[in-house]
Amino acid sequence: QTGLTTDSDGEITVVELAPGDYYFVETASVQGNIINETPIRFTIQSSSLDRPMVIKVTTTNSKGAVEFKKANILDEGLLDSVFSLYKRVDETYENVGTVASNEEGIVRMDQLTPGKYYFVEEQATPGYLVNQEKHEFEMPEKALESFLVIELDSFVNHLGSVKLTKVDTKETPLSGVMFDLYDEKHEVIQKDLMTDESGMVLLSELAPGSYYFVETKSVNGNIVNESPLFFVIAQESMGAPDTVNLTATNGKGSVIFKKTNEVKQALSDTQFKLYNVKGEEVADVNSNLDGMVEVNQLIPGLYTIKEVKAHKGYIVNTKTQTFEIPEKAFTESFVYELDDFINYKANVKVTKTDRDGLYLKEASFDLKDSNGTTIKTFTTLDSVYELEDLSPGKYEIIETKAPKGYAISSAKIIFEVESEYEGKPEMRQITIINDRVAAEKILPGTGIPDSAVYNTSLTLMGLGLALTLFTKKKKRMSEEA
Repeated sequence: QTGLTTDSDGEITVVELAPGDYYFVETASVQGNIINETPIRFTIQSSSLDRPMVIKVTTTNSKGAVEFKKANILDEGLLDSVFSLYKRVDETYENVGTVASNEEGIVRMDQLTPGKYYFVEEQATPGYLVNQEKHEFEMPEKALESFLVIELDSFVNHLGSVKLTKVDTKETPLSGVMFDLYDEKHEVIQKDLMTDESGMVLLSELAPGSYYFVETKSVNGNIVNESPLFFVIAQESMGAPDTVNLTATNGKGSVIFKKTNEVKQALSDTQFKLYNVKGEEVADVNSNLDGMVEVNQLIPGLYTIKEVKAHKGYIVNTKTQTFEIPEKAFTESFVYELDDFINYKANVKVTKTDRDGLYLKEASFDLKDSNGTTIKTFTTLDSVYELEDLSPGKYEIIETKAPKGYAISSAKIIFEVESEYEGKPEMRQITIINDRVAAEKILPGTGIPDSAVYNTSLTLMGLGLALTLFTKKKKRMSEEA
């Protein structure tokens, strides 16, 4: 028979059944219950004592249930993880309930009508990440049992992890570097974490939150980089969270400065030597075309930089500069920028006076180098002349024209510009003295200088001597004739 339907009492009555074996099979249910397709078997005996046999059978209809375990990666049950259950209704999903895991981590929902569902975690056990994965399942319309319980796989909550890799400026891993780990309250939660042979520190089981590493000790002469390395373990993840990867670089120190002249023009090919606190030479370097000098890979300590050879034509500046590369810095590598190193040339001030200290102008001079070559001609227009930008070497000043009324000085004015000087050379002072020409006497009553009379007398005497010689020669020629 088909189409048998239960009455208001939930019963079905079938009469006039011949002896034999029978079974009912449920084909439709009500009120969202699952159709129980388990055969309900019974037998009508072939004979009875006094009247036909009446057989009563009972079957149960129910809704479904779902159950799973909330656990960590060690399969330990987690309490108080909160889940929402969503059921598909038409083309969308609607929230049909909320449930929390018990002390064993078990999550269970009963009275589920047939349909498609999924669980999503809303709140994780304290200290764990919310797992955003959906736990999907379907409650069937039919089942071969009276009460269906769907058991899902365990729903795992995870903790976060971080991997810190420490390298030098050449990307070489550094082992033995020490770190402390701080939480968002700036409290140390793990101390003296040391990088392994691969230069790594790997931490797991970190609860969601903000953290940072601080380096406390470095290796191989590198500067301790005190800059905090911040990272965050997220509150949520889609399944197992990715490990947070950090890379930190340790470097050594550097010094940089510029070599210039007084007007800030760059000077190349200036040689410097760098010494450590023990006086040991650690670097020998020249300024480049831009005048820049840079020394890298300096371990922490005190250093002195000294010029040993100047740019051509300049005086070696023996003034040193001292600096320190610190053991710790808030940077990957520390760069010390020194003030410019300045090279100078010499200046000489030439002053012209007489024996009484009277300043004289309009004296002319030649300036000669050590080869005797005239490199400059100058005149003291205002009693003073400044010779500028003289390179190291020996020089001579020769007077070529004296002031009016004075004799040219025959003094040898020789001076030398030293090849080295600490800082800026002082202005050299040279005073050249001229003597007056002797005053001429005037013959009384004539207004004629005695020098003029003297010169006239010499002229007349010369003419007389010439005339006498001519007369004698003429007489001798006559006699011979």
